[in-house]
Amino acid sequence: MRRSDREITDLKEIMDVMQKCDTCRLGLQDEKVPYIVPLNFGVREENGRITLFFHSAPEGKKIRLMEQNGAAGFEMDTAHELIESDTACGYGMNYKCVLGVGTLSFIEDYEEKKEALSILMKQYTTNRDLTFSENMIKAVKVIRLEVEEISCKCCNR
Repeated sequence: MRRSDREITDLKEIMDVMQKCDTCRLGLQDEKVPYIVPLNFGVREENGRITLFFHSAPEGKKIRLMEQNGAAGFEMDTAHELIESDTACGYGMNYKCVLGVGTLSFIEDYEEKKEALSILMKQYTTNRDLTFSENMIKAVKVIRLEVEEISCKCCNR
């Protein structure tokens, strides 16, 4: 990161930023160009390792690309605030963002899928009594991204 004064390195602070985000953009390789798809996500930190969870229909372009190449990049951002000015060059934006790369895999085990879906729902609701039908768990594709590299930036002008 060019501006180390804006870098967030504390894992607890990075997790705080991630938990305030509502969309994760996943970058996948599609032949010669990247394919970027916005997704709902859940995040878990255990013993200093961050894992992201996604859900999807069992078929489609992103699933095909994930099956072809398990490497992915991701980006999420939050705390957007426009900084206005009297001049065009004086305008700016405050924000916090998290970027990283990792390896994708599909979760096939029923109980693991159920746990991952619960983690995903905790990202968006405080309702902890949510249940999933067996048919729903069997029908959905659940994806795990083991984060290998991560960086976090707080841009405040």
